[in-house]
Amino acid sequence: MVPKKILYVTCSSALWGDNKALLHIFDHMDEDIVPFVVVGSDGPFCKELEERNISYSIIKNFFHVWPSTSNFRDVMLFFPRLIRMIIFNYRAKKKLIKLAKHLNPDIIHTNVGPVHIGYSVAKLLGIPHVWHLREFQTLHFGMIPFPSFSSFKNKIQDRNNFVITVSHVVRNYFQVANATVIYDGVVSTTPPSLIADKQKYFLFVGRISVGKGIIGLVEVFKEFCRFDSTYQLLIIGNGSAKVERQIHQFITRNRLEERVKCLGYQKDVAQYMQRATATIVPSYHEAFGFVTVEAIYNGCLVIGRNSGGTSEILGENQMGLLYDNDKQLMELLLKLTQEGIDQYLPMIKFAQSKVIQMYSVQKNIEMLKYFYNRIIEEKIKN
Repeated sequence: MVPKKILYVTCSSALWGDNKALLHIFDHMDEDIVPFVVVGSDGPFCKELEERNISYSIIKNFFHVWPSTSNFRDVMLFFPRLIRMIIFNYRAKKKLIKLAKHLNPDIIHTNVGPVHIGYSVAKLLGIPHVWHLREFQTLHFGMIPFPSFSSFKNKIQDRNNFVITVSHVVRNYFQVANATVIYDGVVSTTPPSLIADKQKYFLFVGRISVGKGIIGLVEVFKEFCRFDSTYQLLIIGNGSAKVERQIHQFITRNRLEERVKCLGYQKDVAQYMQRATATIVPSYHEAFGFVTVEAIYNGCLVIGRNSGGTSEILGENQMGLLYDNDKQLMELLLKLTQEGIDQYLPMIKFAQSKVIQMYSVQKNIEMLKYFYNRIIEEKIKN
């Protein structure tokens, strides 16, 4: 079988869920797929690609969205940032055209929704384009597609475009009837041993941003500390400097230095998940839930906000605990600490076996390869 050449296009070089999902694919794919990756900047993702001997090129590009206007500084920089985005993405498009002509890929696969240069180049060169929608954009991150949401929807419905969404809620949000739902491949088929003797801490893992709900979680935990003197909240991740500063100030102001620990980025979060009493996912509009699946796989109870991909994962198969508001979260934390984790061990074991069936990397790759084959066969017929 002739290998399929796939040109992957992304923007960030951080190791968030989108790039971690790509790395999982690269770790388990066979010789049927030959990848080449375009990255928007140098960073940790590039180092991971080098360790795997994956060829890549850095082509600086920006998300194709309107600049933020969340504060006075953003307003003052609105037009310079808009012009910068337009100019850099125009240059990136020209570089990507040259690269695509040289590589002659079978498919151009854009790994995130806000990156548009892959779509533009694929359409221009007549190469099938896969658009992987991993986020709500406007709903979650406040990103408004440039020049409009309706123009973005027209692009993803283009005949040359083939859409993958990471969950049913994302597909419903963008109203792309012919989109294929392929859950991210997060776990292997061999889970770690379940540690029943949990340590006295709750865990947050993810990007430090308002949309992830971290501020509200810290506020709830402060109230929880009035009733409990033993449990800690460990925060793993980095992100918005403004939000990080706000959290540190809140911790200091309320004398929570011994109760709330900000650990920053940690490469191996599995060891924290395996020993945590629970991982809390307070994100307001999670598109999928990479952390949710990772935590379940590592034998950790997940307490998540009843919205988006979190509820799709936890609620449909009763694989965790859901809450609608801060009061319910407080009640769940108190009940858990007072009654103990033992009563939830059957749920944890069931959930661990279920995520292997639904979110394994092997299943993800099988579906992705079938998807690629269908696209290429359709192109040959036409």
